[in-house]
Amino acid sequence: MRRARYEKTIQAIGLDASSKDMTVLAALLKAQREPNDFVDFETIRGQLAIEEGGRKGKDPLIYRSLSNLESRGFIEIEEDGRRHRYRSNPQQIQVGIERSIEEKVKELLARDEETNRFIAAIGSVEATALARALLAMAVGGRQAEKPRFAQGLEDVLRLIDETIYWNLKRNDTVRYTLEWIDHPDGVRARRLDRIGHLMEKGVRFRALEHRKLTKTKISGYQRITNSYLEAGFNPEFRVRHRKDNTYQFVGRNDEGIVLILSENPLSATWVPRSVNPELVDNAIETFDADFQEGVDINEYGGKFK
Repeated sequence: MRRARYEKTIQAIGLDASSKDMTVLAALLKAQREPNDFVDFETIRGQLAIEEGGRKGKDPLIYRSLSNLESRGFIEIEEDGRRHRYRSNPQQIQVGIERSIEEKVKELLARDEETNRFIAAIGSVEATALARALLAMAVGGRQAEKPRFAQGLEDVLRLIDETIYWNLKRNDTVRYTLEWIDHPDGVRARRLDRIGHLMEKGVRFRALEHRKLTKTKISGYQRITNSYLEAGFNPEFRVRHRKDNTYQFVGRNDEGIVLILSENPLSATWVPRSVNPELVDNAIETFDADFQEGVDINEYGGKFK
């Protein structure tokens, strides 16, 4: 019973006793007279031929197995000029087992992280947005665009999901002004995960802040931006002071914008370009001009006191 449990554990960490690597390891162990003896390739090949019923294995395959075993920690290699000699023993096999366990744990943790990201991605998409996507696929495209209105934080965020984030692809661009944002911490975390998932797909995010920022806000925005950068994404966050009011919106390429109408109470409307091209184009042009003149958030703290 214990043997069966050990065999299952060995299989679970990715080792196959019947594999070519393990067959070569067995031949090496049998070819050694003492546990600390090194043996040459010809001796291993000869023992392997005995193990495999006299059939002579191909040298490149044997060398590959020896290289694999060495990289996984199961054997040691001693260089003698241009010739290599090999050895293994219980202590060395323990090193290989420990390394295999470490690698398997890393693999499982990475798989678990991927699963959690997948769950987070699914959880961050509103069912109504999925319904719109399914309907669009069924009829062969997006439904005819028309303005939509939302009031209250949750409804405004849902409007952004359904009009801006819906079906974004690599190299799409989201423009985001920030003056209207004052999310509760829980909402902020959920939105940051959503944005991270989109950047992982290759969507470009450009954020713009027009207000003078406190040290706390600077630190917070820098922390968020740098966490994305460390994850391998490329967010762009700039600050460009303005004394006059300008458009507050979230934009999807040049297709349309969710325009913030009021901050108290929070209300917004989706304006497709097909409905009001002059408004959408002017909002995007103003954003791009300010963004071009803006200062990166990681430089901002030192430039503006």
